[in-house]
Amino acid sequence: ADAARISQPAATQTVAMMAKEGLVEVAAGEADARQRVVALSAPGRALLPRLQHAWQATDHAAAGLDAETGLLAAVAATLAALDRQPFAQRIAAARQQDTPPTTPKRKIR
Repeated sequence: ADAARISQPAATQTVAMMAKEGLVEVAAGEADARQRVVALSAPGRALLPRLQHAWQATDHAAAGLDAETGLLAAVAATLAALDRQPFAQRIAAARQQDTPPTTPKRKIR
């Protein structure tokens, strides 16, 4: 889960779905039976070339979008700002102001 940058529950659910589809094999760890060792099955390995092609296409498309819009820089700046002050704190601070911020009103569709 850490290596994939996903939560442990998400990893567990993903592995369970992949095992159900026959794409991975799951076994108990040698040193600790509570651990699970996950390996690609033969059908899972057979999918690798198609997956690698899809990942490359996704990476290429994302790089093009970033070059066009500066998306990664905007996301990095937003994450840095949220590290400095989390969004919940920003909301609480805004609610404490005597006058609400003057943001343009938008219709909710």
